[in-house]
Amino acid sequence: MGKDEKGKQMVKEAREVHYGENEFLVRLHWLCEFQCDQYDIDTEPVPIAPLVRRLVVVTNLHDKYDWEDHTEDNPCYPCDGIGDGEGNIDPNHIRPSGDIVARRTRKRLEELFLFINAEEITLVLRGGGPPDGSDAATRQTIADISVTVKRLIEFFGNRFAVQKWPDSRSRPTRNLVSYWNKPTDRTRRDIREGRASFQQQMQMDVERWTREPFTIKSRS
Repeated sequence: MGKDEKGKQMVKEAREVHYGENEFLVRLHWLCEFQCDQYDIDTEPVPIAPLVRRLVVVTNLHDKYDWEDHTEDNPCYPCDGIGDGEGNIDPNHIRPSGDIVARRTRKRLEELFLFINAEEITLVLRGGGPPDGSDAATRQTIADISVTVKRLIEFFGNRFAVQKWPDSRSRPTRNLVSYWNKPTDRTRRDIREGRASFQQQMQMDVERWTREPFTIKSRS
């Protein structure tokens, strides 16, 4: 099947049904390979991103040390979401990082723009800490990807979500996309008066992070 015109049409229709009617969970570092479907070694890979309707993309938090590949931006590196180590993150001075891990994650997230017909795309930040992302590792991860995620939200609108998943799915998950909402006048007032909620603080932080250039030096 797939060799003659009739077979090729059957494969095409089957591919459209498969990718259009199912939900896919993909690790961020495998997203590049997921984008192409190859029926066999004698056929050209077919881009499937425009066919996908529901996609969940999972990346780990930037909270572990990259022992193997921390100096070279290798796009084929089979891992994501590891960084300089949570112990090196100053929770009082979090800002977007220019290190290899942050650059690699941002670059891979750019591939989501290819899924132009998706009805639901969920970016999952997976790791420890509270579900609201108030731990240093989640905040650092959000800072690192804040600019790219802002662009994705602007592109996909309410079709795009950001969630925090614990390592054990038995614990509750949390939708974090509201952190990219523009701070209201009330939020700015609450910040000035020192009575802001964590969500309000994150909205102010994300607004600041998305204004800052993120081509900064790696944390030492």
